[in-house]
Amino acid sequence: KKKKKKTGDGMTKPEPTNPEGPLRFLDTGYTDNISGLACTSDASTIFLGCNDRAARFVDGRHGTVQHTQQHPANVNRVALSQKTGQIATACQDGKVRVLRVLPQQHDAPPQIAAEMNAGGAVVSVCFMPDGSQLLCGLTSGTIQWWDLGQEPPQGQEQPPLRPALRTCLRGHTRQVNAIAVSADGRRAVSAASDSDKDVRVWDLTPQTQPDRQCLHILRSYGFNVTSCDISPDGTLVASTSTDKTVKIWQLDSGRLLRTLTGHYSFVYDCRFSPDGQYLVSCSSDKMLRVWRTATGETVRLLQGHTENALCCVWSADGSTILSAGIDKKISVWRGTTEGRVPARLATATYARPDTVNTPSRARPEARPPPQATASAVPIPAAAAAAHASLPNCDGELQIRLTSMQTALDQVLA
Repeated sequence: KKKKKKTGDGMTKPEPTNPEGPLRFLDTGYTDNISGLACTSDASTIFLGCNDRAARFVDGRHGTVQHTQQHPANVNRVALSQKTGQIATACQDGKVRVLRVLPQQHDAPPQIAAEMNAGGAVVSVCFMPDGSQLLCGLTSGTIQWWDLGQEPPQGQEQPPLRPALRTCLRGHTRQVNAIAVSADGRRAVSAASDSDKDVRVWDLTPQTQPDRQCLHILRSYGFNVTSCDISPDGTLVASTSTDKTVKIWQLDSGRLLRTLTGHYSFVYDCRFSPDGQYLVSCSSDKMLRVWRTATGETVRLLQGHTENALCCVWSADGSTILSAGIDKKISVWRGTTEGRVPARLATATYARPDTVNTPSRARPEARPPPQATASAVPIPAAAAAAHASLPNCDGELQIRLTSMQTALDQVLA
């Protein structure tokens, strides 16, 4: 029987009992914990912060390491600016480095465009929406706001950036584990640990006075707050904690809307889906959960990690969820929910390879490919739809369907 649980709207709904497996694992051969994770909009390139003093750029399909950028100390977090393509690394040596990848030189190693000395170990980092500024959180509880300046247009000489410390956001007294900025750049949230155990909402508008930058202090925890995120429409805040829960707050008022329960151990990270309808979280119970934002119910259970899952991210196009942690592998999951086919599969077409020689047996006359109609579904899309339409099938059948979908995806690639 399916377990029943109360959701945020007071209704009792069944909880999924058949966990989904990943589409694939990416084994980079890396031998230490992965503590930071980011990806391009289609998850074709993945950026890792690693505990062996390196940031790695990984091919999102095959798992091959394209570049390794060595650091003097462990890389705690990585952040990607979708606007500029720059990658920021938060390092234990007290510095934030901004790496530039030249789009016309994919095989060239990344350049260090800027290096900021924060004066203490940096635990978290986040770009502003336009990529010209970033926020970084220190173990001291201070949040530094850096101005990077504008990148020159592509095709022109790419000189080093000249970062300048704009201001500091003060209020936390202990380590700032995570920072998130709203899509309009007007609000930021931060999560802290130890004695604070709170989430703070900051006003980033230019007219704000320094002593009024903290709008709300969201206190509902007795344990460390490990991560936070802001919904794409800027109305909600999600936070996770070592108390095994995920909480959803109203950004403007600071009111707690609902507490999501289901994880069996510490919850380390969470991310809203690009449309804001769902939230994914990862935990030391080795599971990921996908929650419906409006109700707080669990709609998917993602199982495949063999050790603690420390970080997760949802690709900007919504097609992929990525997660990583102590098991040193990147898990790639189906990003869409409730039967909607990922764009990368729905747009794929199946063409018969007429150039391939067949055995001596006579081959039927080649026919033109059928015209797309409402009933014509590409083979990979059909596999994905079948997989999504069987939420209650046995685990072995789900794994087979997932393997079929992955194999077809690789053939078409």
